[in-house]
Amino acid sequence: MAGGIAVVGLLTNSSPYILASFFISPLMSMIVATTWGLTIQNFTLVKQGLRNMAIGIAICFMVGLLAGLLLSISPNPEALSCPVVFNATQECQQYRDSIYAGISINSGEILSRGPPWANLALSVPIAAFSGVAIAVGQSSGIASALAGCALSTSLLPPIVNSGLLLGLLAGYPHLHTMEGDSLARVAWYSGLLYVVNVFWIIVMSYTTFKWKHIGGKTLRNMSRHPSLSMRATTPSLVQSHDSLSDVYLNEIPAPMNERGTQLSDLQYIDDESEESCFQELMRDSVY
Repeated sequence: MAGGIAVVGLLTNSSPYILASFFISPLMSMIVATTWGLTIQNFTLVKQGLRNMAIGIAICFMVGLLAGLLLSISPNPEALSCPVVFNATQECQQYRDSIYAGISINSGEILSRGPPWANLALSVPIAAFSGVAIAVGQSSGIASALAGCALSTSLLPPIVNSGLLLGLLAGYPHLHTMEGDSLARVAWYSGLLYVVNVFWIIVMSYTTFKWKHIGGKTLRNMSRHPSLSMRATTPSLVQSHDSLSDVYLNEIPAPMNERGTQLSDLQYIDDESEESCFQELMRDSVY
Protein backbone atom coordinates (compact mmCIF):
# COMPACT_ATOMS: atom_id res chain seq x y z
CA MET A 1 0.00 0.00 0.00
CA ALA A 2 2.76 2.42 0.95
CA GLY A 3 4.64 1.53 -2.24
CA GLY A 4 1.60 2.25 -4.41
CA ILE A 5 1.11 5.65 -2.81
CA ALA A 6 4.81 6.39 -3.31
CA VAL A 7 4.55 5.53 -7.03
CA VAL A 8 1.76 8.05 -7.49
CA GLY A 9 3.66 10.67 -5.52
CA LEU A 10 6.85 10.16 -7.53
CA LEU A 11 5.18 10.34 -10.95
CA THR A 12 2.92 13.28 -10.11
CA ASN A 13 5.54 15.19 -8.10
CA SER A 14 3.17 15.22 -5.12
CA SER A 15 4.79 15.79 -1.73
CA PRO A 16 1.56 14.98 0.20
CA TYR A 17 1.44 11.52 -1.37
CA ILE A 18 5.11 10.96 -0.51
CA LEU A 19 4.44 12.02 3.08
CA ALA A 20 1.46 9.67 3.26
CA SER A 21 3.63 6.75 2.15
CA PHE A 22 6.11 7.57 4.94
CA PHE A 23 3.50 7.30 7.66
CA ILE A 24 2.29 3.81 6.73
CA SER A 25 5.68 2.38 5.76
CA PRO A 26 7.09 -0.20 8.24
CA LEU A 27 10.68 -0.05 6.94
CA MET A 28 12.00 2.13 9.75
CA SER A 29 10.71 -0.20 12.47
CA MET A 30 12.68 -3.08 10.95
CA ILE A 31 15.87 -1.02 10.97
CA VAL A 32 15.32 -0.09 14.62
CA ALA A 33 14.70 -3.75 15.49
CA THR A 34 17.97 -4.73 13.81
CA THR A 35 19.93 -2.01 15.59
CA TRP A 36 18.39 -2.85 18.96
CA GLY A 37 19.27 -6.51 18.46
CA LEU A 38 22.89 -5.55 17.81
CA THR A 39 22.89 -3.31 20.88
CA ILE A 40 21.68 -5.94 23.33
CA GLN A 41 23.45 -8.75 21.40
CA ASN A 42 20.22 -10.56 20.63
CA PHE A 43 21.04 -12.02 17.23
CA THR A 44 17.65 -13.62 16.87
CA LEU A 45 16.16 -10.14 16.75
CA VAL A 46 18.90 -9.06 14.33
CA LYS A 47 18.11 -11.92 11.95
CA GLN A 48 14.39 -11.25 12.18
CA GLY A 49 14.90 -7.54 11.50
CA LEU A 50 17.20 -8.18 8.52
CA ARG A 51 14.87 -10.80 7.09
CA ASN A 52 11.82 -8.58 7.33
CA MET A 53 13.81 -5.63 6.01
CA ALA A 54 14.74 -7.68 2.94
CA ILE A 55 11.10 -8.71 2.46
CA GLY A 56 9.94 -5.10 2.79
CA ILE A 57 12.56 -3.90 0.29
CA ALA A 58 11.56 -6.63 -2.18
CA ILE A 59 7.86 -5.76 -1.92
CA CYS A 60 8.44 -2.02 -2.37
CA PHE A 61 10.79 -2.64 -5.29
CA MET A 62 8.32 -4.99 -6.98
CA VAL A 63 5.48 -2.46 -6.60
CA GLY A 64 7.59 0.15 -8.39
CA LEU A 65 8.71 -2.39 -11.01
CA LEU A 66 5.13 -3.44 -11.72
CA ALA A 67 4.03 0.18 -12.13
CA GLY A 68 6.89 0.78 -14.58
CA LEU A 69 5.96 -2.31 -16.59
CA LEU A 70 2.33 -1.21 -16.79
CA LEU A 71 3.38 2.19 -18.15
CA SER A 72 5.57 0.40 -20.70
CA ILE A 73 2.66 -1.45 -22.29
CA SER A 74 1.92 1.49 -24.58
CA PRO A 75 5.14 3.55 -24.58
CA ASN A 76 5.05 7.23 -25.42
CA PRO A 77 8.48 8.72 -24.65
CA GLU A 78 7.54 12.27 -25.58
CA ALA A 79 4.48 12.32 -23.34
CA LEU A 80 6.26 10.74 -20.38
CA SER A 81 9.11 13.24 -20.71
CA CYS A 82 6.78 16.21 -20.50
CA PRO A 83 6.88 18.12 -17.22
CA VAL A 84 3.96 17.73 -14.83
CA VAL A 85 2.83 21.29 -15.68
CA PHE A 86 1.72 20.82 -19.28
CA ASN A 87 1.52 24.45 -20.18
CA ALA A 88 5.27 24.71 -19.66
CA THR A 89 5.85 23.66 -23.29
CA GLN A 90 3.65 23.92 -26.35
CA GLU A 91 4.46 20.37 -27.48
CA CYS A 92 2.96 18.85 -24.35
CA GLN A 93 -0.47 20.46 -24.73
CA GLN A 94 -1.68 17.59 -26.91
CA TYR A 95 -1.28 15.11 -24.03
CA ARG A 96 -3.40 17.03 -21.54
CA ASP A 97 -6.36 14.64 -21.92
CA SER A 98 -4.31 11.43 -22.24
CA ILE A 99 -3.32 8.80 -19.70
CA TYR A 100 -0.03 10.65 -19.28
CA ALA A 101 -1.71 13.76 -17.95
CA GLY A 102 -0.05 14.78 -14.73
CA ILE A 103 2.74 12.17 -14.67
CA SER A 104 6.36 12.53 -15.76
CA ILE A 105 9.78 11.00 -15.25
CA ASN A 106 11.05 14.57 -14.91
CA SER A 107 9.18 15.25 -11.67
CA GLY A 108 11.18 16.76 -8.87
CA GLU A 109 10.48 13.76 -6.61
CA ILE A 110 12.12 11.40 -9.10
CA LEU A 111 15.05 13.61 -10.09
CA SER A 112 15.92 14.47 -6.48
CA ARG A 113 16.60 10.77 -5.83
CA GLY A 114 19.06 10.46 -8.70
CA PRO A 115 22.31 12.15 -9.82
CA PRO A 116 24.35 14.19 -9.08
CA TRP A 117 26.43 12.92 -6.17
CA ALA A 118 25.40 15.97 -4.14
CA ASN A 119 21.97 14.39 -3.58
CA LEU A 120 23.70 11.36 -2.07
CA ALA A 121 26.13 13.39 0.01
CA LEU A 122 23.39 15.58 1.48
CA SER A 123 21.49 12.50 2.64
CA VAL A 124 24.39 11.37 4.87
CA PRO A 125 24.09 14.01 7.63
CA ILE A 126 20.30 13.70 7.58
CA ALA A 127 20.51 9.92 8.05
CA ALA A 128 23.20 10.30 10.72
CA PHE A 129 21.20 12.77 12.80
CA SER A 130 18.10 10.63 12.31
CA GLY A 131 19.97 7.65 13.73
CA VAL A 132 20.84 9.66 16.84
CA ALA A 133 17.25 10.87 17.18
CA ILE A 134 15.91 7.33 16.85
CA ALA A 135 18.15 6.04 19.63
CA VAL A 136 17.36 8.96 21.94
CA GLY A 137 13.64 8.72 21.24
CA GLN A 138 13.53 4.94 21.63
CA SER A 139 15.45 4.97 24.90
CA SER A 140 13.38 7.86 26.24
CA GLY A 141 9.99 6.50 25.22
CA ILE A 142 9.32 9.24 22.68
CA ALA A 143 7.21 7.42 20.08
CA SER A 144 6.98 10.43 17.77
CA ALA A 145 10.74 10.34 17.17
CA LEU A 146 10.38 7.25 15.00
CA ALA A 147 7.78 8.84 12.73
CA GLY A 148 9.78 12.07 12.48
CA CYS A 149 12.93 10.24 11.47
CA ALA A 150 11.02 8.17 8.92
CA LEU A 151 9.92 11.41 7.31
CA SER A 152 13.37 12.98 7.35
CA THR A 153 15.31 10.08 5.88
CA SER A 154 12.73 9.13 3.26
CA LEU A 155 13.52 5.41 3.14
CA LEU A 156 10.58 4.19 1.08
CA PRO A 157 10.56 6.38 -2.09
CA PRO A 158 14.16 5.57 -3.20
CA ILE A 159 13.37 1.84 -3.33
CA VAL A 160 10.10 2.40 -5.17
CA ASN A 161 11.79 4.90 -7.50
CA SER A 162 14.48 2.37 -8.36
CA GLY A 163 11.94 -0.31 -9.26
CA LEU A 164 9.76 2.14 -11.19
CA LEU A 165 12.55 3.35 -13.45
CA LEU A 166 13.91 -0.16 -14.08
CA GLY A 167 10.38 -1.24 -15.04
CA LEU A 168 10.12 1.66 -17.47
CA LEU A 169 13.23 0.39 -19.26
CA ALA A 170 11.07 -2.36 -20.80
CA GLY A 171 9.23 0.18 -22.93
CA TYR A 172 11.62 3.13 -22.81
CA PRO A 173 15.15 1.68 -23.20
CA HIS A 174 16.60 4.90 -24.64
CA LEU A 175 14.70 7.46 -22.59
CA HIS A 176 16.68 10.05 -20.64
CA THR A 177 15.67 12.65 -18.09
CA MET A 178 15.82 16.37 -18.82
CA GLU A 179 19.20 16.37 -17.08
CA GLY A 180 20.57 13.83 -19.55
CA ASP A 181 20.67 10.80 -17.23
CA SER A 182 19.45 7.39 -18.32
CA LEU A 183 16.67 5.68 -16.37
CA ALA A 184 19.08 2.95 -15.28
CA ARG A 185 21.50 5.51 -13.82
CA VAL A 186 18.78 7.27 -11.84
CA ALA A 187 17.54 3.88 -10.58
CA TRP A 188 21.06 2.96 -9.46
CA TYR A 189 21.43 6.22 -7.55
CA SER A 190 18.06 5.65 -5.86
CA GLY A 191 19.09 2.20 -4.66
CA LEU A 192 22.41 3.53 -3.42
CA LEU A 193 20.60 6.33 -1.59
CA TYR A 194 18.62 3.77 0.39
CA VAL A 195 21.73 1.75 1.27
CA VAL A 196 23.60 4.85 2.46
CA ASN A 197 20.65 6.01 4.57
CA VAL A 198 20.22 2.62 6.23
CA PHE A 199 23.95 2.29 6.92
CA TRP A 200 24.25 5.65 8.68
CA ILE A 201 21.01 5.21 10.61
CA ILE A 202 22.22 1.88 12.03
CA VAL A 203 25.74 3.14 12.78
CA MET A 204 24.63 6.31 14.53
CA SER A 205 21.73 4.77 16.45
CA TYR A 206 23.96 1.91 17.64
CA THR A 207 26.63 4.40 18.71
CA THR A 208 24.07 6.48 20.57
CA PHE A 209 22.63 3.44 22.34
CA LYS A 210 26.12 2.55 23.51
CA TRP A 211 26.82 6.12 24.55
CA LYS A 212 23.74 5.91 26.75
CA HIS A 213 25.10 2.70 28.32
CA ILE A 214 22.46 0.41 26.88
CA GLY A 215 23.36 -3.20 26.27
CA GLY A 216 26.34 -3.47 28.62
CA LYS A 217 29.42 -2.05 26.95
CA THR A 218 29.79 1.65 26.33
CA LEU A 219 31.73 4.09 24.18
CA ARG A 220 31.65 6.84 26.79
CA ASN A 221 34.79 7.67 28.76
CA MET A 222 33.56 6.67 32.21
CA SER A 223 36.55 8.21 34.03
CA ARG A 224 35.17 11.65 33.24
CA HIS A 225 31.71 10.94 34.62
CA PRO A 226 31.43 12.96 37.87
CA SER A 227 29.15 10.47 39.56
CA LEU A 228 31.67 7.67 39.02
CA SER A 229 34.65 9.45 40.56
CA MET A 230 33.58 8.26 44.04
CA ARG A 231 32.83 4.68 45.04
CA ALA A 232 30.49 3.85 47.86
CA THR A 233 30.60 0.97 50.30
CA THR A 234 26.86 0.52 49.93
CA PRO A 235 24.91 0.42 46.72
CA SER A 236 23.91 3.81 45.37
CA LEU A 237 21.55 4.34 42.49
CA VAL A 238 21.71 7.22 40.09
CA GLN A 239 18.50 7.41 38.11
CA SER A 240 18.00 9.08 34.76
CA HIS A 241 14.49 9.79 33.57
CA ASP A 242 15.50 9.88 29.90
CA SER A 243 17.37 6.57 29.79
CA LEU A 244 16.47 2.93 29.66
CA SER A 245 19.07 2.14 32.29
CA ASP A 246 20.27 2.74 35.84
CA VAL A 247 23.79 3.13 37.19
CA TYR A 248 24.82 0.66 39.88
CA LEU A 249 27.78 1.72 42.05
CA ASN A 250 28.70 -0.78 44.71
CA GLU A 251 31.44 -2.94 46.16
CA ILE A 252 29.37 -6.09 46.35
CA PRO A 253 29.40 -8.75 43.59
CA ALA A 254 27.70 -7.61 40.40
CA PRO A 255 24.07 -8.70 39.99
CA MET A 256 22.76 -10.97 37.28
CA ASN A 257 20.11 -9.95 34.78
CA GLU A 258 17.24 -12.15 33.61
CA ARG A 259 19.28 -13.56 30.75
CA GLY A 260 22.04 -14.74 33.12
CA THR A 261 24.56 -12.10 32.06
CA GLN A 262 26.65 -10.53 34.80
CA LEU A 263 26.31 -6.77 35.07
CA SER A 264 29.41 -4.73 35.85
CA ASP A 265 29.30 -1.72 38.17
CA LEU A 266 29.75 0.58 35.19
CA GLN A 267 26.76 -0.70 33.28
CA TYR A 268 23.50 1.10 32.80
CA ILE A 269 20.85 -1.62 32.72
CA ASP A 270 17.23 -1.63 33.70
CA ASP A 271 15.97 -5.12 32.89
CA GLU A 272 12.29 -4.29 33.13
CA SER A 273 12.51 -1.34 30.73
CA GLU A 274 14.89 -3.18 28.41
CA GLU A 275 12.65 -6.24 28.24
CA SER A 276 9.61 -4.06 27.52
CA CYS A 277 11.44 -2.30 24.70
CA PHE A 278 12.71 -5.66 23.43
CA GLN A 279 9.22 -7.13 23.25
CA GLU A 280 7.89 -4.00 21.52
CA LEU A 281 10.57 -4.15 18.84
CA MET A 282 9.96 -7.87 18.30
CA ARG A 283 6.33 -7.01 17.50
CA ASP A 284 7.20 -4.03 15.31
CA SER A 285 9.76 -5.97 13.28
CA VAL A 286 7.13 -8.41 12.00
CA TYR A 287 6.21 -7.33 8.48
